[in-house]
Amino acid sequence: MSPSRYARAVQSEQVFSEGSASVRAARRFVAKTLSSWGHDDAVWDAQLVVSELATNAVLHAGTPFTVRLTLQGRKVRLEVDDGVSRAPRERRFGPDATTGRGIGLVAEVSASWGVSMRPGGKSVWCELSGTTDRDLRGTQASDEEPDLDAFLDEADGADGSGAVTLLAA
Repeated sequence: MSPSRYARAVQSEQVFSEGSASVRAARRFVAKTLSSWGHDDAVWDAQLVVSELATNAVLHAGTPFTVRLTLQGRKVRLEVDDGVSRAPRERRFGPDATTGRGIGLVAEVSASWGVSMRPGGKSVWCELSGTTDRDLRGTQASDEEPDLDAFLDEADGADGSGAVTLLAA
């Protein structure tokens, strides 16, 4: 049963190590948690966002990080806490840049996002509504959720080098 909009908030969190394998584990935690709450409609966007925020924590903070999900009615709040107080910011890079698009992607997918400073670090958060503008525009190809782990594993390169070949459409 899905919580009503008047339901008390439900929350779940997990701490992850600073290693790159933790990004995949964070995606799985998010998918499992949202599915257990009956909120499958937010899984794809939440996995995409947690991939970006967890990767930022691994690359830029280099500290263990916490992923926290809060469900209040149909609104999902996703937070990633790390041990560095430097706030991320949206950047504008050229089309050939290989980094710098993560926070812009978070902003595009989320209803809102921000950074809250806390003692010993920060929390980067976003809110997802479940029914996204992408869904309303009809750009979602089907009801079947894509396998984000499989996609990102391919993007990591079969040889483990992280090399990615991009083809223009």
